[in-house]
Amino acid sequence: SSREPASYAKPRSHIPAGGRAAATMGVPHFWLGGGQKCGTTTMYELLAQHPQLVAPRPKEPGFFAWPAPARRLAESWYVTDVVRVGETCAPHQRQANDEVDPRSTYVVPRRMTFDATAYYLQWGGRVARNLKAASPAAKAVLVLREPIARAMSWLQHMALKFPAVPNCLHWLPMV
Repeated sequence: SSREPASYAKPRSHIPAGGRAAATMGVPHFWLGGGQKCGTTTMYELLAQHPQLVAPRPKEPGFFAWPAPARRLAESWYVTDVVRVGETCAPHQRQANDEVDPRSTYVVPRRMTFDATAYYLQWGGRVARNLKAASPAAKAVLVLREPIARAMSWLQHMALKFPAVPNCLHWLPMV
């Protein structure tokens, strides 16, 4: 018998017998990340408007950067309240691109959820391993920006947010 590739495997239940969230949650379906001042918030807001996506609340929970004991205690919160897995199966307005089972009139919603914690990119291998362990088939969507423009945007952001803290932009006219 042939086995399906892991990316096509059916997701495991997020609340198995015993009530504790599974080690392999199957969510998020993808992760949105990037550098500071690269446009991740704009991308999040655009994705949140898509009818086939369930946006996380809050945008940046930081769940996969937490130590393992804290993640184990908060798995149900993350699955239920942040990435809102229950809404991925919730009924919705039928869309033109919904899959319909030819043997019935059941509509397969194909809704996905994601995690938009941009700073995971800064944490390196530990967070990548945590994400892979939770959702092996998840993809990464990265928003990057030309480095000099990004750095200037960040300096301007910091100068406006913390005017009492010196930085090199205090000597340049703000445009």
